[in-house]
Amino acid sequence: VDSARRRLIRNNHTATHLLHRVLKDVLGEQVNQAGSLLDDHYLRFDFTYFGQVSPEQLEEVERRVNEKIWEQIPVETIFTTVKAAKEHGAIALFGEKYLKLHDEIRVINIDDWSMELCGGTHVKNTGFIGLFKIISESGIGSGVRRIEALTSKAAYEYYEAKLGLLNQVRDDLKVKKAEDLPHRLQQLEGERKSLESEVESLHAKANQMAASQIFDAVKESNGVRYIAEELDHKTMDDLRAISDEWKQNNYSDVLVLATANGDKANMLVAVSADKVKEGLKAGDIIKELAPYINGGGGGRPELAQAGGKNPAGIPDALKALEEVLNK
Repeated sequence: VDSARRRLIRNNHTATHLLHRVLKDVLGEQVNQAGSLLDDHYLRFDFTYFGQVSPEQLEEVERRVNEKIWEQIPVETIFTTVKAAKEHGAIALFGEKYLKLHDEIRVINIDDWSMELCGGTHVKNTGFIGLFKIISESGIGSGVRRIEALTSKAAYEYYEAKLGLLNQVRDDLKVKKAEDLPHRLQQLEGERKSLESEVESLHAKANQMAASQIFDAVKESNGVRYIAEELDHKTMDDLRAISDEWKQNNYSDVLVLATANGDKANMLVAVSADKVKEGLKAGDIIKELAPYINGGGGGRPELAQAGGKNPAGIPDALKALEEVLNK
């Protein structure tokens, strides 16, 4: 026997008994064990429960299990009959139907509070478990939930890892104490919002400057006034913002804007309400131009957009607009 490994398994096994009883106390007597896994690294405990376990309930379960550990309660092994065990309220989890009332069985008793028929190895005192930490809780099936937890050495190592992460964040944010982190994070959030607002303002000004330059570049084809321009490093939202200003000021009948970002191209087509009434539709125009950027798109008669994977095709697409309008 690997005594060190067996000792850790023993801690986890007794902890599952504590957990089972506490779950009944917190969630109700309808809770029953539906499976478990015990090794020297962690424990996994499945239980029947129809409903969600709230974070507050989970915190209470963890706290109560640790309280039972810190009380250093003796763990008693009793050999008795099934009948006597049942009379004392012991829980038989599996195989109960194969037992006869006069059979001698083994009961693990913790302060007459947790009593279960069990043949496994256990600590002599709950204090040996040291520490209990729940690391996850989830539903795994209809009416069945699962808790995974750590005890003793593994729980200590878990807290050490979390503390190390906390200290790393503290150092990265240049604060002296971990207790100062919430205040520092609030400061950073305020700075982020301020910078975000400043960027949005600069972005809007950049769009206005771009718009003022392109709105003067009006051309005409087949009785249709149009603007067709490529803009550098714009998003589709930028193109829409510029088209909104175009729409309000009636700069032309048709607006076509395109932009390249890396290996992607975006294109927007807007048509004035008057031209839409005459039968000119943005969706029809975008379908003619999108193939130049190896893309596709569509939209409403007054506004359409497309995306593609060939930014190099943008100049040809804009040149093709005159031919499209002539058609």
